[in-house]
Amino acid sequence: MQGAGPNLNPETFNRAMYAYPGGTGLVGTWKFEGGRHTPTVDAREIWYDPEKVSVQNNQKGAYVETEPGKRYRPGQFPSGEPPIPPR
Repeated sequence: MQGAGPNLNPETFNRAMYAYPGGTGLVGTWKFEGGRHTPTVDAREIWYDPEKVSVQNNQKGAYVETEPGKRYRPGQFPSGEPPIPPR
């Protein structure tokens, strides 16, 4: 919305979405491209480990990547069970 400027309307919002340069963060890469109306370019697979200590609060319970550093584009996630260690 901020990129739409002081006159927020459907046209300025649409222009701002496609002008967004994109970026990669914890949840994946976001960029509006190719006329798509969702910003998700890729994502990572994670699972919740109730025993792992979180780096955010030093308490038990943290999200862990199944394959650190690996990202998948929509429709490219592998089939089958993810590589989560047995408990």
